[in-house]
Amino acid sequence: MKSLGQAAKSVFSLQSAVCSVLKTEDRSAKFAKRTCAQLRHGRSSGLRTGQAAMEYLVLTGFTILILAILLVAAYSKIGQSQKQIDINLAESAVNEMKRAADFVYIHGHPTKLIISVHIPQDVEPGESFIENNTINIAVRVGDTHTDVWRTTRGDVAGTLELTEGYYTLIVESSEDGEIEISDTS
Repeated sequence: MKSLGQAAKSVFSLQSAVCSVLKTEDRSAKFAKRTCAQLRHGRSSGLRTGQAAMEYLVLTGFTILILAILLVAAYSKIGQSQKQIDINLAESAVNEMKRAADFVYIHGHPTKLIISVHIPQDVEPGESFIENNTINIAVRVGDTHTDVWRTTRGDVAGTLELTEGYYTLIVESSEDGEIEISDTS
């Protein structure tokens, strides 16, 4: 403890000596007062510049960290939104086909409707089908898929083009009462 106290006394005496030299030399009184005050309070222009640079770096680092977190969250939400849009498009297509199939079933042969549907991207071909009383479109969501399906009043049969796009479909009743759904192309 003694050596620390002695070091503090020698620093103080050095500061006092520098201040007295500054006052005695032919310098402006304002400069001498400011320099002595900085020495007494342990401040120097180099110290303040270094501290300001460090504060700037820390602030910049936190800002970049917050922006990175926000970008990751936004990217995740965009991906989730795209998958939800695909599922909604599949629901709309399946509902439209079901509505048309039920209409044709109720009115019987030779009823025929032409409808337009939008097939979304990421449809699973092996899991999507039109058979028996079911219309099913399977939408890929990550490593698995979500089935969007509806049950019709009558037996349905048909094939779907499973690439993304708008399709015009013919929904018609056959003589045996089965509803056929087919692409116009």
